[in-house]
Amino acid sequence: MALERGMKWLAGSETAVFTWGPGPHHVGEHTLTIIAEDGHGGRAEATAAISVVGGAEQGAPQFDFHPNLVLDLARSECLKARIRVDDPDSSDVTISLQGEPEGMDIKPTLDTGKEAELSWCPDREQLGDKNVHTFFAIADDGEHDPVRERMSVVIKRPGGAAGPGSGCPPTQPPVIHFAPIADQTGDLDYVIEARITDAESDIQEAFIAFSTAADPGDTEQYLSATLSQTGDDLFIGSIPPVPLLAEEDPTIDISGPVRVHYYLCAWDDDDPTGQACDMPTCDPPEQGEYSFVWSPTGTAGGCPDDAYDEGAGNDD
Repeated sequence: MALERGMKWLAGSETAVFTWGPGPHHVGEHTLTIIAEDGHGGRAEATAAISVVGGAEQGAPQFDFHPNLVLDLARSECLKARIRVDDPDSSDVTISLQGEPEGMDIKPTLDTGKEAELSWCPDREQLGDKNVHTFFAIADDGEHDPVRERMSVVIKRPGGAAGPGSGCPPTQPPVIHFAPIADQTGDLDYVIEARITDAESDIQEAFIAFSTAADPGDTEQYLSATLSQTGDDLFIGSIPPVPLLAEEDPTIDISGPVRVHYYLCAWDDDDPTGQACDMPTCDPPEQGEYSFVWSPTGTAGGCPDDAYDEGAGNDD
């Protein structure tokens, strides 16, 4: 089975993750051959059988957006995000929310209803109540069962870590360790490995937030990708290649170097009965923000060893 669009093979230093979101036309049996080589003549091969069975009804809406959001209070008091669905055989889709925080609103931005804008300006009580808010987006085309997508909003407070809600015990947020991404060329995913630990509990979820905007201060400019747990403390994920991002966003100019800003977020499970005392961390460097430069020419701009920048440019 050759890798095709929608498949990812994320190879880290200790482990690798294969991910695939098959569509209705993939229903059936598939064979995946995995080969490992150590560079010294050693080689191992294993075959895995993949059975794709019918899941969501064929023709039902499919969400096409990044469900993990961050409200960075150092930049904005309000959150805005776009929610999109793909449903070629339906002329009208309704997007709604379930279990959302009070005051969160969603309004369609297309006549077809296939895109909507989510907005939320939490009040002081909500900011003190939880560090992480989870809820669902629902898409309904009136012809199939409604489709749900779990969403999350991490409250990122100045200083990188958020304090617990009122009445919570004094626990610590997760700690994230990773090697920043070096400057890149080509059209492969940019893989990142992280060790994420927590003193009191397990890690509930982790993700990478990334943006190619010149000034990604607006939360809406950041997209996200999940970090998958592959060991006790090891998480692995990737940022999509810049050429692929440019296919989805024509405003990205890939005729020259493109700077990608990013940071990692994770939250723990300190609250066994809910979310009020769960602690998140969004991990920026001590100064500036993490970034790397993608170049189409084979010569990435900036300094290869300087993986974060304070202000504009890799200034080390």
